[in-house]
Amino acid sequence: MVAARGSEAPRVVITGLGVATALGVELEPFWRQVIDGRSGIAPIRQFDSRPFPVSIGAEVDLDALPVDGADPEERDNRTLRFALWAAKNAWRQAGFDGGLATPRRGGVVVGGGVFPVVEEIIEGCDDSLLDGDRIDCQRYLDIYTRRPELLAQQDLMAVSSRLSAAFGLG
Repeated sequence: MVAARGSEAPRVVITGLGVATALGVELEPFWRQVIDGRSGIAPIRQFDSRPFPVSIGAEVDLDALPVDGADPEERDNRTLRFALWAAKNAWRQAGFDGGLATPRRGGVVVGGGVFPVVEEIIEGCDDSLLDGDRIDCQRYLDIYTRRPELLAQQDLMAVSSRLSAAFGLG
């Protein structure tokens, strides 16, 4: 953010964009679909959603992202892969390939959710998290007890820390 002097309001300048969305992972095709009013919402394909009250979603196609040279950590964590892909594209588009002159003036802001945890639970556990149409909190806690590493994936600070490290931001 660049603050203006005097009575002018602070201004934000967006210099690069990157996307990882249900409408695609490349900026131009994604933007064309947005302009055309397309929706990325479709039947869920990543897991069997029949036991859940909702079976549609806006899934990002993980297979659309390249894996060559990716760290094993990046291959295992969908949220991190999406964040790194979008950030690398935005970084490149902004012309920052050589880095920032003053890295402390750059920062990372991440918004998101707990989907790595939910996906891991669905894929890796036989337990049903549902009690009727509600999540059974005790079953949820039992999974965290057995798999404490899932807690770190839920932490969005871990994503922003990883992005900061990847781009040398202070």
